[in-house]
Amino acid sequence: MRWESDDIGFLQAEPRARMLAAYGEWMVRIGRAQSAFNAVKVLRTALDLDLIAAYALLKHESGIVFTGTIQECEWLKRLLEKAGESPAMSASTMT
Repeated sequence: MRWESDDIGFLQAEPRARMLAAYGEWMVRIGRAQSAFNAVKVLRTALDLDLIAAYALLKHESGIVFTGTIQECEWLKRLLEKAGESPAMSASTMT
């Protein structure tokens, strides 16, 4: 099955549930940000977070900044890469 993206954000509830059922949950990690300012700016805009929440997410010891569908994670990963970051994306092993 092929999924298309409009590259502007999150899927609606029903397609999102199908993606999670088909491909599982994925995560985006940032080890050490090249620029905390740029990474926080991306997280704030993409995830609709306030400054403190975005910074806390970036500094969390796990390095995980987002969990969601494969499509959502690919989208956020691209945004972070455009901002000069090197995020990693992987399937979640948590169930």
